[in-house]
Amino acid sequence: MPVTFFILSAPRTGSTLLVRTLNNIESICCHGELFLPGQVRGLRDEFDPRSASPQQRQARAQRLLQARDANPADFLNQALNRPQAAVGLKIIYEDFLNSRWQAALSPAIARPDTCFIHLQRRNALRRYVSEQVMHAGGAIHSDMGGGKNRRVKVEISPEAFAARRRQLDQEAEAALSMLDGKPVLDLFYEDLSDRLQPTIVSICDFLGLAVPVDTVEPGLRKVGEQDLSAAVLNYQEILANPLTRPFALMD
Repeated sequence: MPVTFFILSAPRTGSTLLVRTLNNIESICCHGELFLPGQVRGLRDEFDPRSASPQQRQARAQRLLQARDANPADFLNQALNRPQAAVGLKIIYEDFLNSRWQAALSPAIARPDTCFIHLQRRNALRRYVSEQVMHAGGAIHSDMGGGKNRRVKVEISPEAFAARRRQLDQEAEAALSMLDGKPVLDLFYEDLSDRLQPTIVSICDFLGLAVPVDTVEPGLRKVGEQDLSAAVLNYQEILANPLTRPFALMD
């Protein structure tokens, strides 16, 4: 039986980069978000979305959603039944805590070989700005096709940032309390982005896998603004406000 793992995180912490990068390792199969509201995103199987027609992609999306909603536990078991040595998926706190999915998630958590990668972001302000850019329809990563050329600026409320940060901290605490003492690897987006190879080594060690001999290529290329002042309309305000200033100065 393969090692089962969950990537547990808040939104906009680099989980797509991590998933795509792990799938560049032959011994790992990592699904995307299988328990999103109203959709299944990133199930790994023989389907090639790049060569499929829009109609085929839509039909598959509807079929997967119907299968998941009809029997979430069976859907997850089938997703985890892969030949690779380690099989996992990513899930954000909110979906992990959703009572609708507990009948599926609880048995998977209880497996003796299940472990968790807790993906976080040290710069909470950058995470929040990325979330607001996403809501505004801006560029997120290099897998967006034509959308990767979109650039938007957003206005950031320090108070809204602080409230969202508290909410996610509470969600994280609640989610971690459900792990039943299972092994947890704390991982940070900044290390994944800036120190990819040693970070991959630590993940393979955690999962009990042989470290790849060849250099592992990143699954995505970041296309968002590197400088917060280029992405935030009221940058001087967040630089001055004590709620946001420590994170703005981390750049």
